[in-house]
Amino acid sequence: MVAALLSLVLSTAPPVVSLASAEGGLVAYDSLGKQSLRFAGQQADAISLSSTGKWASLITEGKIRVLAMKPEAKPRELEPTGVLDARWAPRGSFLAMRTRAALLVYQATTPSEPLLEICKDAQAFAWSPDGSRLVVAQPSPRGGQLRLYRIGESRSRMVLEGREATRLAWSPDGRRLAFLKPVTGGRFEVVVGRLGTDNWKLIESTATAELSWSPDSKQLAVRTPSQLSVWSLSGKKPVVARQPVQPKDHVQWVKSDRLELFDGATRWRLDAAI
Repeated sequence: MVAALLSLVLSTAPPVVSLASAEGGLVAYDSLGKQSLRFAGQQADAISLSSTGKWASLITEGKIRVLAMKPEAKPRELEPTGVLDARWAPRGSFLAMRTRAALLVYQATTPSEPLLEICKDAQAFAWSPDGSRLVVAQPSPRGGQLRLYRIGESRSRMVLEGREATRLAWSPDGRRLAFLKPVTGGRFEVVVGRLGTDNWKLIESTATAELSWSPDSKQLAVRTPSQLSVWSLSGKKPVVARQPVQPKDHVQWVKSDRLELFDGATRWRLDAAI
């Protein structure tokens, strides 16, 4: 009876929405902003949490571990070394990881299965909204290319050539792609375009930044260590609003017109039209 009640409580608990380093380990927070789990003794240089809140990847000195969001869980170390970054597929259990040698995919629900190699020489990547494809930035004789790979298939197709990219973000409606193009002086251009067309536009020049789309795909957040820029892309001309942030602030969309900032202690929300 007690076990059944405990199972019911755990199954109805708010999902984990963020995982952060804290003194003595890692702390998971739920959708209400409350601490839900603590993993003592665990630390990481980079953390990626699955959209379901069930798993997290932890990168430390080029090695990667997968941690289930359960009490007393221990991380599972994977074989690849030289891991540069990792991202979970939307609404799924697939984890794509970029190493110095290749882009690999791991499935958390079948941990004994070998990792799937997608391609060599990946410079950046992003998942499609349904988690079935990856768009990958790779080198080419013309200065760079974006290629589309479907999970489980060896073929790929060209999306864009002649543009180098270091960071990619695929819109939730599957129609648009945003990426950072490196330019001189350590700066980047934020480029946005519609897949399957030649309509690609530069919207701003920035320092290195994270890119994230609003749930309705009409706005793009460009976040640097000190500034959050929100671009409205639904009209004929892009419109921007800006907000100062701190490097430790975690930023995520909670509605199509609202962003949430979380610094590990305080959570607040702001309208996208700041």
